[in-house]
Amino acid sequence: TGTIPSELGRLSSHVRRFELGDSFLTGTIPTELFSLSGNETFPLLFFVHSNLLSGSISTEIGLMRNVKWVMLHDNELVSTIPTEIGLLSPLEGLSAYSNNLTGSKPSEIGSATKLTELYLDDNMLTGEISTEIGRLESLEIFAVINNELTGRIPSEIGLLKLVLLNLYGNELSGPIPSTLGKLSSLEALYLFNNSITGSIPSELGGLSQMVQLHLDGNALTGSVPSELGHCTSLLYVFLDSNDLNGSLPNEITNWTNLVLLGLSNNNLSGELPSGIEKWQDLESLHASNNAFSGVLPTEFGLLSSLQSAYLGNNPIRGSLPSELGNLGNLEVLMLLNSMQTSSIPTEFGLLTKLRLLSLVNTTISGGLPSELGLLTSMLDLSLVDSDFSSEIPIELGQLRLLSNLSLLGNKLTGTFPTEIGNLLNLEILRLGDNALTGAVPTQLLLLTNLDFLYLSSNKNLTGPFACPDFIEDCFVSCEDSTPECRILE
Repeated sequence: TGTIPSELGRLSSHVRRFELGDSFLTGTIPTELFSLSGNETFPLLFFVHSNLLSGSISTEIGLMRNVKWVMLHDNELVSTIPTEIGLLSPLEGLSAYSNNLTGSKPSEIGSATKLTELYLDDNMLTGEISTEIGRLESLEIFAVINNELTGRIPSEIGLLKLVLLNLYGNELSGPIPSTLGKLSSLEALYLFNNSITGSIPSELGGLSQMVQLHLDGNALTGSVPSELGHCTSLLYVFLDSNDLNGSLPNEITNWTNLVLLGLSNNNLSGELPSGIEKWQDLESLHASNNAFSGVLPTEFGLLSSLQSAYLGNNPIRGSLPSELGNLGNLEVLMLLNSMQTSSIPTEFGLLTKLRLLSLVNTTISGGLPSELGLLTSMLDLSLVDSDFSSEIPIELGQLRLLSNLSLLGNKLTGTFPTEIGNLLNLEILRLGDNALTGAVPTQLLLLTNLDFLYLSSNKNLTGPFACPDFIEDCFVSCEDSTPECRILE
């Protein structure tokens, strides 16, 4: 703890390693320390990261000679990055992330041509990325996330040897430069949450080493280029929340190592590409809020690693394939506002890891299969505003982990199952807007975790019933002849 003594600047000019990181130090960085230097054989490593240091980075940092790495990250440093950084010609690494640095990134950094890693994340840097970045011919990692950078991404970045380009969370605009396709060693491209426009350059298909592609949260237009199918190393692809349109090219099924695909909140249309069964490692598919049509292909049931599928708000039609029952690792299935027909396949009872099933505002009809009672991992079962017309299966009482049971807005008939009283973890119960009959069971008094109860608009439901005090939001009405229903204890 305490401050850094300025006297440490009197140490030998051939200090190899100066490390005071993770020491809860306060105060400023004494300018005397910048007289430290290593030698050509053993260049200096200067580490004062992860403290509580404040004040500015002195311009005298340019006096350091033979310095290989400077770590200033995770402090409370303010002001601008001094232009004298460019004088540190042997510098290979600079990390100044997680401070309060302001101003623009000085173009003089382009003179530190041996720089391989540059981390300036989580500051308040403004201005544009200088074209001088193209002089850093050895740069492999460039990370300036969560700043306030504006302007275009300079095409000169394509001259570098980048493995990681991380620019997300800024205010960058203009198109993605096609020169990024020359970054043959690039493994991860993070451009999300900016204001980037234009189309996805087909040249990105040349990035054969790319594992992560994050372009979400921009204003990209046009279609997904088929050339991206050449990026066969991709594991994670995020294209969500843009204005992309057109059909998905079949070539993207060449992403045979794909783990996560994000496509939500675009205007993508057409059917899912043929050949998706090649995505044997796919764990999560986010495709909600598009214009995908056609039917869910039976090949969907071959995605053996799939854990979550978000397909809501697409005009998908046809039947739910019984092959979905083969998805033994599936935990989440959301299908809202679709045009599905027929009924829930009984094979859904095989989805023993399913925790959330949401079929809302669909045209699915028929009965609720008793096999739903086999889904003992279920936490949230929402089958709402569709055309289900059976009785409520008593087997649902076996879903002991269930916290939300929402079956409102259907054509369910029969009596209120007393077995629902077994669902002691239930917090939300919505069975209203159906055609249930008979008495409200007293077993509801056992559901002491219940916060929300909606039974209204079942005109043949009878009492006596009154909401217990532990239910915060209670909406219950019985037949017209019984204006107030009460549970008899």
